[in-house]
Amino acid sequence: MENFLEYTFILLVILFGLIVSIYEWFRFVDTFISKPYGLDIKLLFKGDDMGLVYGFSCDTPVDGDVSERRLSVSVNDKEPVVSVFDATATDLGEFTFTEGDNVVLSLVDVDDVGNVSEPAVVEFVAADTIPPSVPGGFTVSLLREVDDLPDPPDMETT
Repeated sequence: MENFLEYTFILLVILFGLIVSIYEWFRFVDTFISKPYGLDIKLLFKGDDMGLVYGFSCDTPVDGDVSERRLSVSVNDKEPVVSVFDATATDLGEFTFTEGDNVVLSLVDVDDVGNVSEPAVVEFVAADTIPPSVPGGFTVSLLREVDDLPDPPDMETT
């Protein structure tokens, strides 16, 4: 009977470990292998790509009967994502792209009876155009005094 309890305990520990392993495997697959929200696989392997965050805004509508605004965002000729805003919206949010992404934005206004305006279209390639920050902590210090002066450095400009 004593061996039976030991073997049962060992079997339960092994079974518990197996269940935890299967659970963790499925979590791994769900987190790292599946493609959430249409994520482009190339982003997983590109390395040091940086996200470029763009803010979109527009003027207020010209017509008084506009009931909503629709912003369509297409990246690299993929199916566009459409966001709907209220009629007075001028701040259309922020979107993040990868350097080199081809982005096409299209904004239309819709009036209260469903008529849709011609689109205002902007197309661009996402690029990092922000220069680095000014280096900080740059100082010059007097180190010593000398009696023998060296020849001055050649500061000739070309």
